[in-house]
Amino acid sequence: MRIMENSRRKVRDEDFFFVNKAKDFDIDKIEVPLGTKNLWNKRCRFASENPYRYIRHIEMLLDIIAFRKGIKILDVGSGIGTEIIELSYLGAHCIGLDVYKESVHLVNSVKDHFRLENIECFCGDGCNLPLKDETFDVVMSKEFLEHVRDPDLAIKEQIRVLKSGGRLIIEQANLLNPYVLFDLLIMYPIRTRGKCGGIRWLLTKSKVKENLYGHGWTGKDEDVHSRLWWRRKLKQYPEITILEFTSNLAKRDSKFLKILAPLIGNIVIVARKK
Repeated sequence: MRIMENSRRKVRDEDFFFVNKAKDFDIDKIEVPLGTKNLWNKRCRFASENPYRYIRHIEMLLDIIAFRKGIKILDVGSGIGTEIIELSYLGAHCIGLDVYKESVHLVNSVKDHFRLENIECFCGDGCNLPLKDETFDVVMSKEFLEHVRDPDLAIKEQIRVLKSGGRLIIEQANLLNPYVLFDLLIMYPIRTRGKCGGIRWLLTKSKVKENLYGHGWTGKDEDVHSRLWWRRKLKQYPEITILEFTSNLAKRDSKFLKILAPLIGNIVIVARKK
């Protein structure tokens, strides 16, 4: 057992699923696409090879959601569920929703393998959540709204299922990040053979509403925005109060990253429902 110093407290590596437990799960025994397996293996490898950095990432998430044992969390667009698996292992009650049945199958297979009773994942529409009003203490989504056919409806749905006083967490890519701009302007046209990307597409991308991925739903594609755009957007929802407008790099050890965080990091918005 290793003990690692953290700015808030001492943490043990065995307290965290992806540092200690994930290696006991053989993903090759379940039927999921190669890309899904690669994402899972990448997270496992990062946590095992960089436990301190991984724990700092999770501790930032715990701070943002005001974590406590038994807290009820919904992750909309949960993907392969790495955050909710970790949070459920730490004692939260988590629900994940995603459009990809393969990702849902992976999360539920992990749940069954480790007998995690406080996590569940299912397929669903983020614009029409099959959940009751004011059910969750935290509703979060990560790089999800850029693909949604109606982001306003999706945000309203997340607010609807959030308890009064609960926290809404939105993390999105930053349009002004040089890496994001390079991808949208140069690499994206190459990947899509000229169908998407480039300066003209970038200036009209909010109009893109078609099935670009071929996965069975109609949505937007890479509808990424700036920090200023998100500040203006969230003023449209009087039901919430913004608590924090930050970056996923803001609490890194590196002073260089802290300085550049507003530019190159993902946008992280923390709001409370009134």
